[in-house]
Amino acid sequence: MPRDSVGAATVESAATPAGRPAQQRAIRTRQQILLAAAQLFADNGINGTALAEAAASAEVTKGALTFHFPTKDALVQALITEQEQRTLATIGVVLHTDAPALEQLVALTHALGRLFAEDLIVQAGLRLTGEYERADPEAYRSWITVFEGLFRRAAAEGELSTRLNPKAHARFLVSAVAGVYLLSMVLAGRADLEVRLDQMWELLLPGIVRADRHDRIPAIRAAR
Repeated sequence: MPRDSVGAATVESAATPAGRPAQQRAIRTRQQILLAAAQLFADNGINGTALAEAAASAEVTKGALTFHFPTKDALVQALITEQEQRTLATIGVVLHTDAPALEQLVALTHALGRLFAEDLIVQAGLRLTGEYERADPEAYRSWITVFEGLFRRAAAEGELSTRLNPKAHARFLVSAVAGVYLLSMVLAGRADLEVRLDQMWELLLPGIVRADRHDRIPAIRAAR
């Protein structure tokens, strides 16, 4: 991949007659930097990654990097924002299906699990969210809100145990999914994440599903 010249920032900010070549190049360079930085942050965290390393890994000059991300904080925030957008897009895809609420809930945890396992920017964003002192906790609150809404829909559909508190269990489920993800990352490099999520649901569903609807558990658990 060719390196940007020392004057890359000037070239990217200059207007061409059509305006598009410079804009497209800037978009490509920005994405190139994000991907390279994501690998470094995912592997080494905030304190173990410097802007100079990110520039070298992305094969751009320091000036090209700081044109897009003037500070390390700006780069960190951009990765966290990108991770949140990708996560919300995945949630949206699952919620727009016509499956029953509990099947959507199970499918959503697996969809997020696949995203966590396969998407480098999401992996970096999640690590950074845990390390960055100014990270916005709203992303996790939004997960809780989505899970709570699905629990309440499941109650309206007659499948939720009457003993279950949707709000409390939504908070617990977000914690459980995050814990399964973390343990799979540490112990197996995320290779067993789908299996671990399925085991989680094997344990949880008998207490979530109303007793007279337990015949539905295999179908709910199999949702993807």
